[in-house]
Amino acid sequence: MIASVSPEDRLRQAFDAYNRQDADALLVMMSADVRWATDRKPLHGKYELRRYWDRQWQRIRTHDQVVRIERISDVMYAVVLEQIVCSLNGTTLSTGRFVYRFVVKFGLIEALLSITATTA
Repeated sequence: MIASVSPEDRLRQAFDAYNRQDADALLVMMSADVRWATDRKPLHGKYELRRYWDRQWQRIRTHDQVVRIERISDVMYAVVLEQIVCSLNGTTLSTGRFVYRFVVKFGLIEALLSITATTA
């Protein structure tokens, strides 16, 4: 059933769940050995990813609005998004446009390979 969702729809669902801060819904969309690029060190596996999101959501609120999704190869996708980062009290801390590069196979997100700031 998971594989019946298109990779583009899976990525949109993931960003929707992220914006709701719904780690359980997010992790269902990930492979068991998911790899995740961060600004500090790469993460591996659902446990590390949940801990990362839990810590992040205790400090900030991020909203990612998908602008478009581009298919790069059979399994690789680039998601262009607008991001707003706010403090817990709602003060805007930063805004930007980014490209996230994902690997999606058999309906599951296997990896976030990179995050790059962009103006496109």
